[in-house]
Amino acid sequence: MIIPNQEPSSSGSSSSESTSNHYDVFLNFTTETTFTITLCDSLRKKGIDKIFVVPKKLRKKKRKRVLASPDPPTAIKEATVYILVFSEDYASSAHCLDELVEIMESKKKKKKQVVFPIFYQIEPTVVRRQKSKYGEAMDAHQRRFGDERVLKWKKALNEAAGLSGWHFEPGSENDVVEKIVEVAFSKLPPKGLHIGEHIVGLGSRIKDVTSLLNAVPILGIHGTAGVGKTTLAKAAYNSIVHQFQEACFLSDIREAPKECEGMVRLQKTILSEILDEKKKIKFSSVNKGISKINRRLCKKRVLLVLDDVDKKEELEQLMGGRGWFGKGSKVIVTTRNKQLLIDGHIHEYEMTKLNDNDSLELFCQYAFPSDKPTVEYEDMSKRMVNYAQGLPSALKTMGSKLNHKSMDAWKCALDQLERLPERKVEDVLKIMGK
Repeated sequence: MIIPNQEPSSSGSSSSESTSNHYDVFLNFTTETTFTITLCDSLRKKGIDKIFVVPKKLRKKKRKRVLASPDPPTAIKEATVYILVFSEDYASSAHCLDELVEIMESKKKKKKQVVFPIFYQIEPTVVRRQKSKYGEAMDAHQRRFGDERVLKWKKALNEAAGLSGWHFEPGSENDVVEKIVEVAFSKLPPKGLHIGEHIVGLGSRIKDVTSLLNAVPILGIHGTAGVGKTTLAKAAYNSIVHQFQEACFLSDIREAPKECEGMVRLQKTILSEILDEKKKIKFSSVNKGISKINRRLCKKRVLLVLDDVDKKEELEQLMGGRGWFGKGSKVIVTTRNKQLLIDGHIHEYEMTKLNDNDSLELFCQYAFPSDKPTVEYEDMSKRMVNYAQGLPSALKTMGSKLNHKSMDAWKCALDQLERLPERKVEDVLKIMGK
């Protein structure tokens, strides 16, 4: 049976301080056991893949599945969740004890970091008060390392054993692992979004958008179709999502059914992603959805992206008043309709087309792949890029279509494009899509 350790905790209050979150989980234990292997595998299956384990602590075939480096202190500073596995022989390891001191000190500096002790076949009081083998180990360490270092270890053991965690006996590994993984996952910030392999001309724009978001709670990114509004919103989302415990990226709102059922589905998506609730969220009308979003999220600090919004009603039903979300929340809206932002008094950022150099680079990455065309394809590449009119979606489509194609295929495509009476992007894409 799993018994949560509920002794008084010495942990501090939460903080809004952000962390780089380079590692999701830092595992601190002495030697490999069936339990530690199962724990690592279960974390990975849950989608927690940034796990730090000191290299020698897992067999080679298992080490390939986790992250490791020769510098545990750096990993400790960058981790979000620490899992401490206190076993009978834990206190015999000076390396584990040093890591523990670093973990407890890091937690005090960055209150957002979470420490979970696991008492594996050992009583929490043995760890906390250094009884039995823990006391023997401390005596041996004192003779070898001296008082100062051992006192730090004792203090860290006492503090860590006082945190809420799990105490269990052999035979309950699967139950406790499932619980640990669920709790660890709930403490991690939302994951970033996949943008694509080839990103060109976004660096300065991401800086512009994130800088504006520091000053305003809601930012609207507007621009013509295919100019890259969604890609910029995803990149901005990825750059700041680690600062939030709850986030949602709601895609293609303009394409969603606009009758009641479609809007209710979008409202439910916001709630389910931000609240991460397994049970089905139930309501049947848009008005009930508005009430539920406002009531359930008004105290949460969230990051929300509403992608490709077309109408004022969509904003009202998905974002509502500025008091819908908690203090420090940020909302990004992408739209083709600039007037929508003006009417809503939303700060605007215009997503402009790529310049000639960036256009050629993006096209070439899909067509060859390379940042520049080969000599024999240089002239044709520039002519192709001219038809895309600086739109990333068109450049990607054209480059992908011509990838691995012969010189004759390129000439044929250009001949068709040059016959167009007007250089409309839609017509270009129709030809390139054949």
